[in-house]
Amino acid sequence: MEAKGINCMNEVLDELNKNLKFYNNLEFYNCKNTFNEITSINELSMVPTTEKEELRALDPFSLFNVSKEDLFEYHESFGTTGVPLSAWFTKKDFYSYVAQINESKIDFNPKDIVLIRFPYAISSAAHTFTRAVQEKGGCVVPASRGTPISPDIRILNMIKKLNVTVIALNPYEAFALADAASTVGIDVKVYFESLRALCLAGELLSQSRRRKLEQMWGIPIYNFYGTTEAGNLASSCKYGNLHCSSGRYFIYEVLDRKTKKEVASGEKGILHITTLSKEAFPLLRYNVGDIVELSHEKCQCGNENPILVHHGRVSEEVIVEGIKYTFKEIQEIIMDCLEPGVGNNYKLILYKNKILIVLEVCKNMMEKIEDLKIEIPLKIPYEIKYVERGDLEDYSKRMLVKEFGKHKYIEKGEGKDEK
Repeated sequence: MEAKGINCMNEVLDELNKNLKFYNNLEFYNCKNTFNEITSINELSMVPTTEKEELRALDPFSLFNVSKEDLFEYHESFGTTGVPLSAWFTKKDFYSYVAQINESKIDFNPKDIVLIRFPYAISSAAHTFTRAVQEKGGCVVPASRGTPISPDIRILNMIKKLNVTVIALNPYEAFALADAASTVGIDVKVYFESLRALCLAGELLSQSRRRKLEQMWGIPIYNFYGTTEAGNLASSCKYGNLHCSSGRYFIYEVLDRKTKKEVASGEKGILHITTLSKEAFPLLRYNVGDIVELSHEKCQCGNENPILVHHGRVSEEVIVEGIKYTFKEIQEIIMDCLEPGVGNNYKLILYKNKILIVLEVCKNMMEKIEDLKIEIPLKIPYEIKYVERGDLEDYSKRMLVKEFGKHKYIEKGEGKDEK
């Protein structure tokens, strides 16, 4: 169990016992027979885990332990692995998320103009990043993810004319924005002189994918790993390692999926989180549903918090004929094998006895595709299908500016007056 960052384990224990009182005021936890008090942090392993499906089955108004007057914001997960999860925030909860972001090495400052490309609708990342920037004196451009109001061409123009210093978005959008720029002859590495960093969150970012983005954009990448319902669990240093957030926020457990016992340091298991600062709905041994490793190796950056290696969701594992890869493992292998001219967008189609890897290539390469011999060192049978760049996503459509404004109540008539 990890709870680094608090002066001593007694303080962790005090915070945990304080939360146990909250837990037992909630019918959900009360029915699970959680402890009223524990005398050792090791006793936490005897407390039942909390599963996402249990929370999804609850009415949203069962998911807070404060008065309605204390509620500050409501958010939901995207629901990519099931029914969206409800997440209520008190003001303290919200600003704890903000503080977790500002522990990172991005170091927002009053000279920053930060364009937020996370969606502002329902999810929490855009809102907490906005406040994290403002807390440090920076200015926010609330662009949101691509909509009729904010297509890529408008965003590219804004980044240039406003001298944006940081863009916050998910990894896919970072690739897509650079690819969209290339369709109009913009090299983002050269064109945006004021940019100093990208902040990425919302999906797995393997080291090979991070390196590709750093090459494309020519600036450092800061990666953030968290969930809507828990907070920002880890953020990356300049060496690309994700470091766990301070121990005043979380206790981390990496459990074997079958035995529910804690795995050894450096071994893969399922991440479980116990929150120490969350008010609205504290999480007790919450199964995040992600495969991770916790490493205690010293990092060159000097951060002593454990390194968290994110392998992706359990639901994203690739299993063919009994051979298993985590999403991180297969992404690393594929991205490291791509040759010049092969696009950064790809798709995996899983069959019982093989996987089909769909790769985009530029038009002139399609004409001599027989010369392209990419070999991917996978232990499972695979085939590669090459498609022309834009087949997986038409980047030209991302550039279209659609008229989207307020409803018009008054219009001028055309032609002769109506009789």
